[in-house]
Amino acid sequence: MQVNTFAKHLTDIEKDLFEDYLSKKLPQFEKFLTHFDADEVKLNITAEKFTRKDAYKVEMFMELPKAVKHKPLYSSEDSRDLRKAVEFAKDKLIDQVKKAVEKMQRQHLHAA
Repeated sequence: MQVNTFAKHLTDIEKDLFEDYLSKKLPQFEKFLTHFDADEVKLNITAEKFTRKDAYKVEMFMELPKAVKHKPLYSSEDSRDLRKAVEFAKDKLIDQVKKAVEKMQRQHLHAA
């Protein structure tokens, strides 16, 4: 899986926390993506800090291979805690990945 991270308005400490926390959470995606080559799945993750509200927004956008014929997957979460925003956005995206993979497997069964 190709992963690109973007950080908007995060301090260096927050960026390090964001990237460290992500590195621990990203393997949870891998077990659902075993059907695809590593370079076929693209994941873009953006973390943004809203200083006036003292809050964070994390967005995750995943593109599956064209063969899956599935629209890109997207999740977003706002929280006052950066780790919680990452965790909830990740959980939402994993649910969508599970559904997309199950749909792909059903289509393969019906096509066979």
